[in-house]
Amino acid sequence: MVDRYAVACRPVRDVLVRYLDERRPALDYNTLATLAGELAGTFWAGIERHHPGIGTLHLPGEIAQAWKERARIVTAAGGTIRERKNIHALLMRVRAFHLGIQQWALEDPSWVPWAVPSPVRQRDLIGFAKEKTHVQARMHQRVRERLPRLPDLLAAAGDAVGTGDYSTALAELNKLHSPRADQAEARFLRGTAASAAGFAGFLARCCARSDTGLRKT
Repeated sequence: MVDRYAVACRPVRDVLVRYLDERRPALDYNTLATLAGELAGTFWAGIERHHPGIGTLHLPGEIAQAWKERARIVTAAGGTIRERKNIHALLMRVRAFHLGIQQWALEDPSWVPWAVPSPVRQRDLIGFAKEKTHVQARMHQRVRERLPRLPDLLAAAGDAVGTGDYSTALAELNKLHSPRADQAEARFLRGTAASAAGFAGFLARCCARSDTGLRKT
C-alpha cells in the first residue's frame, strides 16, 4: 500500500509499512488503505514533493506548518481547487501516527529513533467536534431527503423475497443516491445494495427451508 505513493526516503517508507502492519489486525482493508493513503500519500509524499531529500519525521516547525496549510486544500485532476472537508480527521490521524510510535517506543527500543514530536499539535485540532457535528448534520439531511423513497425500496425488497428477482430492489436503492453525494457515499450505497440483495436472498432461502420443513411434517 505504501509503495503506491513512491516514498523516496527508504527508512521513512519502512517505518510507515511497519506502523501499518501494527495497525492492520484492528482495521478492515478499506480503512487500512485510507490510512496508508493519508500517511504515505497526503502526509509524507506531500512533504517530499516540497522538500526533496528530507529523511526524518522530526520536522522543523516551518515545514510542518507549511504542510498543514497545504493539506487544507485539495486540487482535483482537472485543476479545480477546494477546501478539504475532512482536514481535522487527517490531522488527527497524523498526530495518532506520531503518538502511537512514542507509546510503542516505551516498550520496544527499535521504535525510539522514530519517536519524535508530532507536527500536529493539540491546538491544530480545535474545531474538530464542531466539524464532526456538521458532518453528522449533513448525513442526517441526506437521510431525510431519501426517506420518501423508502416505502418503494421496502416494497421492492418484499417482492424480491417472493420472486427471487432482486434487480428492482437494487434499482430502488440506487435511486436513493443523490447526484450531489460524494464518492465515499456512492461506495457506501453500492455496498449497501449488495448487502440488501444478499439479505433478501438469505430470507428467501430461509422461507424455502421453512416451507420444505412444513411439507415434511
